[in-house]
Amino acid sequence: MNTLVKIGELSKQLNISTRTLRYYEEIGLIQSSRIDESKYRHYDSYAISRMNQILLLRRLSFTVKEIQEIYSSQDSEKILTILTRKLIGMKSELVEMGNLAQTIEKLIKVLSLSANKKDNIITTLENLYSCERELLDNETVELVSSDGFENKRILGDLRIIKLHPMRVAYYIAKSEQPENDAWAVMMEWVKKNSLEDLFTTRYLGFDNPSPTQGNSIYGYEVWTTVTDDIQGNDDIGIKVFKGGLYAVANTKMYDIVQAWQQLYKLIRNSDEYEITDNQFLEEHIVVSEDSWSGNMQVDLYCPIRKL
Repeated sequence: MNTLVKIGELSKQLNISTRTLRYYEEIGLIQSSRIDESKYRHYDSYAISRMNQILLLRRLSFTVKEIQEIYSSQDSEKILTILTRKLIGMKSELVEMGNLAQTIEKLIKVLSLSANKKDNIITTLENLYSCERELLDNETVELVSSDGFENKRILGDLRIIKLHPMRVAYYIAKSEQPENDAWAVMMEWVKKNSLEDLFTTRYLGFDNPSPTQGNSIYGYEVWTTVTDDIQGNDDIGIKVFKGGLYAVANTKMYDIVQAWQQLYKLIRNSDEYEITDNQFLEEHIVVSEDSWSGNMQVDLYCPIRKL
């Protein structure tokens, strides 16, 4: 008998978010079913097997686009070409990382042999920079920003922003997929109030309450910025957010869990900032109605203060 697994249960089994599962379904990599008109997604053994394959390919650094190419192709030669292309790229990266390692080894050797390390370090770095500029500028190098944070590939540019107080309309949904449920209600209200065409309108959200172990039901609260003349209704409330200092980085929705983990780590390792108890936020960058998907861009806002 083919056992069906609910989206929340599968999310826990695979240690990925329900958003990621919904995204892979939206782009056609997996399929779910609904039982007796249930609003919850259920996945059969075939879908679970497919998800394990997808996660393996992701761990092997295949992009979502490459994975789509693999599953959409019936031509073994084309699949072989995709795999070969990936292998060549990985080997190229290994060579580049090896060159970078050699550069660091040179620096260590020169400084270790130097009689006056303090005076020698500047000229040594200048020489390394001039003769190996191409290596040091390579995109595989992990850069440190002016704010003392290390930029990771899964995160976009990291910046420090002071959010000013803002008046927001808010709505909270609780289910196994509260993000979609909450945005569906909020966007209907936004359209009724003709807010979607205003360049000042912003869309933010966060877990409320957060997921807990053994419970597939959790909440998601969504915000839309509004002016003083806009009023809520029985479903949509109005409140003022006090603002604050934030570390902000962008990512894609399907990478959001890993991106948050990396952002936490960067701030915890910072000598300049620490995380505060202000509200964590996810700003949804909406381009069109079709962009409300796992592939859309999201800005992560982590509340901080200077040490």
